[in-house]
Amino acid sequence: MSPHAFLVKIKLVSGLGLGVILMASAGVASYVTVSQLIEATVSEDQIEDRLVLLERTTSGIKTAEAALRQYLLSGDAGDLQKIGQTRAAMDDAIARMRSAGALTEQPALDDLIARRWTLVTQLLAARQSAGLPGAVAILTSDFSRQLRQRTDDLLGAARQRETITLDRTHTAGLYRAEWAQRIIMLNGLLFLAMLAWAFYVVRRHEAGRKRVEAQLRDSEVMSRSITEGMAEGVITTSMDDIILDANGAALELLGYEKSDLKGRDISELIPQRLRREYKEFTAALRARPEAFRRAGREVLGRRRDGSEFLVNVSYGDVQVAGQRLFTATFHDITETKRVTEALRASETQLRQITDTVPALIAYIDKAQRFSFHNKAYE
Repeated sequence: MSPHAFLVKIKLVSGLGLGVILMASAGVASYVTVSQLIEATVSEDQIEDRLVLLERTTSGIKTAEAALRQYLLSGDAGDLQKIGQTRAAMDDAIARMRSAGALTEQPALDDLIARRWTLVTQLLAARQSAGLPGAVAILTSDFSRQLRQRTDDLLGAARQRETITLDRTHTAGLYRAEWAQRIIMLNGLLFLAMLAWAFYVVRRHEAGRKRVEAQLRDSEVMSRSITEGMAEGVITTSMDDIILDANGAALELLGYEKSDLKGRDISELIPQRLRREYKEFTAALRARPEAFRRAGREVLGRRRDGSEFLVNVSYGDVQVAGQRLFTATFHDITETKRVTEALRASETQLRQITDTVPALIAYIDKAQRFSFHNKAYE
């Protein structure tokens, strides 16, 4: 992987990771806020229930007082029965408030209600024993008025406090809901921004990759055009000596088609007896630093038909798309070697002949230097 691609990958992973974190935080914020809203709703329902019970208690007290006054005036048993029914309804409401356990005034309210019912019992007894004047005296006494006032004040304070608590709870719930909406929207926008950024990075990387690929194709076309026009054979191999490409001169010298040559190990172009030595040589080349060149090595090559020929090889390496490749440029020196050997043999024969001649024989160049002489000069 190229450094640029690795950097792009790091950016994408970081961006997507941040996006996931934002989504997770939005989910957590939403969960916490919804939980708080549910708790607030439950709390509001409980407060509303307490307000209803307080209203029922207040209404029951007023209904009982009205029925009591009616009974004191009429002495009718129906009014007395109505007082009992009202008391049963009040006792039920107070019991429900007591079971909820959220009313701080509950003990004081229980005491006041009990004392008021005790007073009602006394009024009923006075009505039956002393008549209406005795009952009215108790009903209009300071104790009775104070007891009613304290009960009304306590119930009024409880209703006011519960109403304020309900308003505050409702306001806090709305505030949390608004902030939850803002957080979710903000995280959503940030996540969309991250996705847009990731899309931009991918598109930019893709455009850069296509541009590099186009440049690489142009470079490959140019390189292939150059190598195809060369008289020397050029073979390109990978790091593990696998042939990747060869120009026309190489194919002609070796007798292969390109499709047959590509994918082979380059050591197959060397006689079997020399392959081990050649593999050691190429391994030493791979161990060299990048951008090396080595010229003028004579190697015995092997054509497809099995015939052997002597070549002069120059080695080097190139970097293509972040991959290190090796090149071998070679040409057939069989004829050159034969001519050189023939000249050397001819020169040896000439020297042997001139050395036997009993005369001075020499060749002097334009600079008056001896280029050749026989033994007679020694």
